Amino acid sequence: MVAVDISADYDGAPLSVLSDLIRQRQKYLGESAADAVIATGIDALVSLRTLTRVAPRTIPRRDVRWGKSDPQYITYARGSFRRTVVTRWRNGRRVNIVKWMKVDGTTKRGKPRATSADLRRAFDAWGKVKNSGLARRALGIAMNRLSTRQVKDERADMRLARIAAANVMVRKTDTGGSFMLQIRDGLGYAVQALQGGPASIDLALKRAANKIAGRLCKVAERKFGERVATPFPEVKGRRAR
Repeated sequence: MVAVDISADYDGAPLSVLSDLIRQRQKYLGESAADAVIATGIDALVSLRTLTRVAPRTIPRRDVRWGKSDPQYITYARGSFRRTVVTRWRNGRRVNIVKWMKVDGTTKRGKPRATSADLRRAFDAWGKVKNSGLARRALGIAMNRLSTRQVKDERADMRLARIAAANVMVRKTDTGGSFMLQIRDGLGYAVQALQGGPASIDLALKRAANKIAGRLCKVAERKFGERVATPFPEVKGRRAR
């Protein structure tokens, strides 16, 4: 018996089809139960990773608003600070955050003003998205824990990799008669990061199943004279919404 549990919180037709494809991998490719399950898990993760959005590393300047005054001249609103409203990414959503910025320098009239350099420093400090790419990186970490081939992610630094690793659980259980693979992504916004939200889980697994079936069909026809049908032809080439 072979089992695969990509998420303890998700169940449905795609997983049962993937289980059938695992058995077909053993038949047509000669893979062991463990190798077939792991390879299927990686294909599912690749599909999910493809549909996972990456937040921009910096917020576009058009989304950073400096109150109602001229952005080059900021009058002190409270002592030596100026109230600013900044749009940030939080849990996959944009939210407005109120910040107080200290500005240096004065005009000839003795009124404080912010220079373009002051604005640039403030933008650099608050305009950066701290964990851009974390959702995709977490899936890459899971893939690395399954495969001997490392998944490279040039966007991710070591700090981001540590956060991703702390939120990913991969467990392999081999009892001799069965092999089970459990993959859990602990990021609270992992589903929201998908292009189509929760519906993309179903779409990603169906795409993975179609990809595996296409690979098996070539071998089955050549070596066994048999055909492996595409399990979900309705999602072929379909994009997430």
